[in-house]
Amino acid sequence: PPRALDLKIAEIAERLQPGDHRYMNNAGLPEVRRHLAAELSRTHGVSLHAEHVIMTCGAAGALNIFLKSVIDVGDEVLLLKPYFPEYLFYVENHGGSVVCVDSTAAFKPDPERVRAALTPRSRVMILNTPNNPTGVAYDQAEIDAIGAVLDAHARRIGRPVYLVMDEPYRVIRYTAKPHPSVFSAAKNAVLVTSFSKDL
Repeated sequence: PPRALDLKIAEIAERLQPGDHRYMNNAGLPEVRRHLAAELSRTHGVSLHAEHVIMTCGAAGALNIFLKSVIDVGDEVLLLKPYFPEYLFYVENHGGSVVCVDSTAAFKPDPERVRAALTPRSRVMILNTPNNPTGVAYDQAEIDAIGAVLDAHARRIGRPVYLVMDEPYRVIRYTAKPHPSVFSAAKNAVLVTSFSKDL
């Protein structure tokens, strides 16, 4: 990490208060969750509060916790090909079934292909932008189109279908286009990220 980060950590360690090493709330330190909620609200133009933020041990931990919370055995999780290989294991860890959806020739999500892949057992679609492994960055219109397809399907089947945006590379973008917001794209939106890549 940059030297400034090392110095800041050392400064914080020097002014420890009683109780700083106690067990924390499982969802994370309240002041951290409040700070991140405010930052996410500003970044995404939505109103989020501390209770909307859960701290985990990385994005992998967050995805596993989320999938364990929402999928039942046999529920389907849609993945856009090519996808980060670990997604397959995260879904299988909790009894889910992976449904692969072909991307376009430019490695973009195709709403019609997503619509054709949906079934009554569809529960989650995971998108990753900028994408790992292709590096392609999706724009807001592309994410909105997928969100609209998932929201319409959720209304038809009478249960939520979640659009999960995995964004560990959000700040590592080589385009002037703004990063899309999952919160404006879908009713049942979940944002997963990590600090490891941008730090």
